Amino acid sequence: MSISTDHGIVPILCFHHISDLEYYTAISHARFVALLLRLKEKFTLIDASDLGRITLRTFTKPPLLLTFDDAYEDNVDPLLEAADSFDCKGIIFPVANYIGKHNDWNVKAHYRARHASRSQLRELLDAGYQIGSHTLDHINLVRLEHVPMRTQIKDSRKRLEDSLQTRIEAISYPFGWFNWEVVEMSSEHYRLGFSTLSRGGVSCWGKNPYAIGRLSVGLTACIDQIIAGVENWSVTELDEMVGYSE
Repeated sequence: MSISTDHGIVPILCFHHISDLEYYTAISHARFVALLLRLKEKFTLIDASDLGRITLRTFTKPPLLLTFDDAYEDNVDPLLEAADSFDCKGIIFPVANYIGKHNDWNVKAHYRARHASRSQLRELLDAGYQIGSHTLDHINLVRLEHVPMRTQIKDSRKRLEDSLQTRIEAISYPFGWFNWEVVEMSSEHYRLGFSTLSRGGVSCWGKNPYAIGRLSVGLTACIDQIIAGVENWSVTELDEMVGYSE
């Protein structure tokens, strides 16, 4: 499959927490709503399935994809409201072994937060969002040997499909890290693989559909910065906006 991931065509944003949490990957609910208002003025919000036929479609406004890593419980109400009020769509990446559980995988976090439950993920599916995989345990795939890497990549898809009864066609690499082995293995089980353009990840490799870059939205980014970054799709202009991705 060949898709266009040219930064001028399909900018992609990556969110984690949508809450008032004082953490670098969080954006408040109020700022999230304000950002969506601005984005809807300038862009057409698409879902991941649109990426495969992006060059075949005509948009009145440029396309934009929203993605949500970790599938925290604090995402649920804001995203349901956004789907209803703004026809918001996008793709959500749960950590398969932590659905409905606390983020104990994140040993560096100074807080505990719960991930969305199975029933909450079903609500988001019914509202029009897609679900992808963020592996089984949110482990840096690059640091794993071949067999445990395959387990994290392959088994997370099966677990999510069995639990949620939906097709899982995309994977988001924990912390944004990937290499050729990760890309090759992901291509056996998914149609798309997402990284980030943050300092903690690896930039998009040309038009490889398993190395799709994203801009991570965090605590310090103001809305004007985010809009400018999406419009320019430039890493250098977003140094203060992006950070290490979870």
